[in-house]
Formats: sequence, structure tokens, C-alpha cells
Amino acid sequence: MNIDQIKSHLGRTFRFHEWNEKTFFRFSVVVVFVGMLVAWWVLRGANSSIQHGFRFFNENLPLMLPFVSVVLVVLLKPGDLRTLKGWQELSNHFALGLVSFAIWAFTTAQTTREPYITINPSSFIDKNHAVLLVLGSFIWAAFTHIVSAAGDVEKDAKSKRRWQLVSILLVPISVVAMLAPYHLFETKEQLEKRIGASVDERTWRVSIPYRDASLNQHLGLTATPLTMVYSSEVIARTKKEAKEKAAKAFREGTLYTQKFSRISERANVEILDSFVLAEPQDP
Repeated sequence: MNIDQIKSHLGRTFRFHEWNEKTFFRFSVVVVFVGMLVAWWVLRGANSSIQHGFRFFNENLPLMLPFVSVVLVVLLKPGDLRTLKGWQELSNHFALGLVSFAIWAFTTAQTTREPYITINPSSFIDKNHAVLLVLGSFIWAAFTHIVSAAGDVEKDAKSKRRWQLVSILLVPISVVAMLAPYHLFETKEQLEKRIGASVDERTWRVSIPYRDASLNQHLGLTATPLTMVYSSEVIARTKKEAKEKAAKAFREGTLYTQKFSRISERANVEILDSFVLAEPQDP
């Protein structure tokens, strides 16, 4: 069998649209079986590098999904890569991938009270970078689309070729721009040093001193109201957060209301904020 015959045979083999139902069914069974073997192999730990790849993908999911979207776009229309126009469009796809990550970072920053955005347990990004990412990504996406459109509308052959060359050069630049957020990531140690607090949640014992003026009236005392203490354990990252959580729980409980005041004149107890204490319970 010569080279031409082999090429002809392979060409017939991979013309999926010409397969009959029986052939396609056999092929599907083989694909499923091979896929299950590969999955079992990975789960059994036969290849640690593959496991590491899956772990890296999962830990950096917000930034990896844009790459997946670009790959899916290419796989849906693989024939486009046979043309110069298809390669020019890659810069637009990568630019839109960066936009999707920037939008995720911005929306996450609006919903978190922390000064950082958590990518995974060991990687974080400064909350202030979210706005810069949104502005930069939208500007870059607009630029790549303008360059691509300029090449399409240009009538002069020489000028059209120049725009096409610029579009091709923008592809690797767009890939680099899409990877740029990785350089904004901070490790756990770097973040804790910058904000001066731990990012791990821990158990805190919070003591809240308070005074109930109605108790003095009930006991017939005229001196300074008696001081009592509400104590609870909360899970928080910082001392400030622990105090806030404990104070919120105290205000929502029954102790926050004066015990011996009239029903029509219900008043709250006085919290001595300056004397609230919070101590960590675990190392």
C-alpha cells in the first residue's frame, strides 16, 4: 500500500457524515469505553501530572474558563483556522475571554466585604484591581475588534494586508493579556503581610459587657448600673470581624432588651463597646 492509498483510506475513515448508523454506533462505544479507561487511570493515580493538571484547572477556574471558551469556539468551527481571517479572529476571542474574567472579578469584588478576592485557598487578588481589569479588558477588546474590522472594510490591497498583519500580531499579545491576571495574584503569606491579618477563619471568644438600667430600678439601686457580660464563641478571620459577629448575635437575642422595663416603654441595654474583648481560641 503506497502513501496515496493510505491517505485515501484515512480520508474515507474520517468522513463521519458518510458513516452508516451501525458504524457510528460502534465508534461511539469505542470512544465511551476508551474514555472510561482514561478516567479510571487518572483516578487510580497512574499519572500524577494529569492529576496535577486537573487540580490546577480547578484551583484557577475563574481564569481557566475563558481559555476553555476560546477552545470551544475553535472546536466548533475548526475550518476557520484554514483561513487567514480565522487566525485574525483569535485575538478577539482571547480578548473577550479576558473581559469575562474581569467581569467575574468585578462582580465578586462588589459582593465581598474583604479587601481581596479569593481565587483559591492559596491565591488572592487585590480588590482594587477589579476596576482596572474591567477598564483594561474592555479597551483591549474594543481595540482588537476595531483592527479586525478595519482589515475587512479596507479596499486598498496594500493597506488591507497591513491591517491583517497587525491582527495576526495581536493574537500572541491577546494571549499574554489573558495571562496577565496571573501576575496580580498574591500568595496567602503576601496577602496576610499586606493587610496585617490572617485570611484563615478561626474560633474567637468574645466578651461583651453591657448594662441594664431597668435591673437597677428593679433592685432599688441608685448607684451606677450593674455591669454584666455576654460571652460567645464565633468563627471569624479577624478580631474586628469576630466582635461584629458577636455584637450582631447579641442584638438579635433576648438579652439586648431591658428585662424590667415596661412593655410600652421597651428599651435596649447599653453595650460598653470600648470594653468588648475578643481572644482567639485556637493557634
